[in-house]
Amino acid sequence: MFMMERSKGMKIGCVVTIVEGASEKQAGEDFPLIHIDSLATEAEWLKGIGIEAVQVGFKCAVDEARMKVVKEGFESRGIAVAALSGYADFLSDEARWFVKDVAELCELIDMAGRADIGVVITWGGFGDTADADNRRRVLSCLADACQAARRAGVRVAVELYDKCVIGTPRAIVGAAEELEVDNLGISMDPPNVMRAEDVADQRAYMERIFSEADGKIFIAHAKDVTFEGGERKFPGPGEGVLDYKEYVRALRAANYAGALFVEHVRGRAVADAVSYVRRFLG
Repeated sequence: MFMMERSKGMKIGCVVTIVEGASEKQAGEDFPLIHIDSLATEAEWLKGIGIEAVQVGFKCAVDEARMKVVKEGFESRGIAVAALSGYADFLSDEARWFVKDVAELCELIDMAGRADIGVVITWGGFGDTADADNRRRVLSCLADACQAARRAGVRVAVELYDKCVIGTPRAIVGAAEELEVDNLGISMDPPNVMRAEDVADQRAYMERIFSEADGKIFIAHAKDVTFEGGERKFPGPGEGVLDYKEYVRALRAANYAGALFVEHVRGRAVADAVSYVRRFLG
């Protein structure tokens, strides 16, 4: 049963992407793009607007030396590197996310462990959600990732997304139970599984998905959602219909004490998004 309890105050975090070279600055990305050579300046700015933690992705080559530079660059400004973006599509060979396949994901997990970064986030496979073979393939990849995470001392979070084979709270918790692991959990992101009919009663919606999450929330994201002409879109916090009062209430009820990571905003718009989210954290 979903019980209402208050946890300690949440910090505000931000999802960022490290790039190298002007050609890699993609205007369509939905999070701050930080050039590796400007890390100190950008980290200082993020700290100034109240960011206390980051989830870091790399759209450039990454090795242990670069990981160390990035981690120290943020931490020297008082910003914790709490998670890495290890998004991969286990059902496609197309390198359209942060890592190409499960082998690269396991390499990133190993680096996370050596850098003392606690969580790596990925997808649950884009494909026919009713296809049993798709589920077996995704489950096998998650098993490999969890094994690597066990060795590295980190946790794997699958981001909620109903377009993924393993992407609902129930499916992710079920995968962890089937694999008999305790280091596989959820990247909570309510817009990614919300339907238009959920908007009217968001307390009930939040209670349902958080109950299905069963306390396995490793990280939480902050963006928004709109429904226009039957199409679901994901703008930044405060630009859609997500009820942040109910979202934060549900996070506290689940005793989530990590940071709430702002995403789907770019550049200096992050400051407005942070101000909006902070209103609900008390």
